[in-house]
Amino acid sequence: MTDSNIMEKLDEKIKISGLKYPIPKVANTYGYALGAITLFAFTIMGITGTILAQYYNPTPEGANQSVAYISSNWFLQYIRGLHWWTALFIPVLLLLHMLRIVITGSYKQNREITWYIGLALFLVSMVMLFTGTTLKYDQEGFEALEHFDLTGKMFGPLGIPLTSDLTTSTSLLSRMYALHISTLPLLLLLLIAFHLLYIKLHGISSLPGEEETWKEETDITFLDHLKVATLYSGIFFVIVSLFAIIFPREAAPEPILGVEVSRPPWAFLPWYPIENWIGLLAIVIFPAIAVILLALIPIIDRAESRDPRVGSRKIAVAIMIGMVLFVVSFSIWAGLIEPESHF
Repeated sequence: MTDSNIMEKLDEKIKISGLKYPIPKVANTYGYALGAITLFAFTIMGITGTILAQYYNPTPEGANQSVAYISSNWFLQYIRGLHWWTALFIPVLLLLHMLRIVITGSYKQNREITWYIGLALFLVSMVMLFTGTTLKYDQEGFEALEHFDLTGKMFGPLGIPLTSDLTTSTSLLSRMYALHISTLPLLLLLLIAFHLLYIKLHGISSLPGEEETWKEETDITFLDHLKVATLYSGIFFVIVSLFAIIFPREAAPEPILGVEVSRPPWAFLPWYPIENWIGLLAIVIFPAIAVILLALIPIIDRAESRDPRVGSRKIAVAIMIGMVLFVVSFSIWAGLIEPESHF
């Protein structure tokens, strides 16, 4: 059997040729590869998280010690660093990806559902980052857990499932671990599957103004896009690996209970100054406002054109750029002010 016959037989089984459908040329640029890089980042999180789970003890008594053990082994320390730095890069990738989508109007032409699934993915990834922060059970992790517990108690009986008051049979930390490694990853996988399905159904969007002409000008297929996305993902892996090696994650001491002296990870820094103004309400109000604004973008933007300079398109772009600027500026501000207690 010749090589061509082997490839034909293989294609009959796995249908690689089905990926050779035409896509816009712009799909092979970095901005359009951000979604694929983010998917690769989630893959890194899944693999490294599975390895770390073999050595982690999800109890208040053993969590910090197990993290210290992980950090004492060079390979496990690298895996932990890869897990941690990738988790911090994911919100950046998602924000840039969403910014590109808003600027190019890629949520238009019946792609609104894809936008809302992507928004849900962003929310789940942020919750995963938060739950992962608590698992270290160092000072930062303990304070994050306390914030979660106290915020849940603000909602009275409705918030009990989110607090330590739900049961005495297991700790809140153990429940956060279960959420982190089971419920959230399953939800993430489900959302990713639907996101990819709708991208396949509606196709990769072209640049604004090229909706009718890109098919005549393109000479690339989705298979070519996968090759380019793989290259960009490989570059991302090298970058995050360098961060893990140059800035290794050391185990921090066990927490001092009842005090608040640390800042949250960068992804949660923007509402830290607001928390100094209005207390724990900021943890609820700020994310709610952000989600509402992002959810309203396809509703506000009713312009037929995808040109970001036209009509209501300008409002949608202004909302997204304003949100990015807010995140950057308030994160810098939060890094300059002294931590305050909110307990």
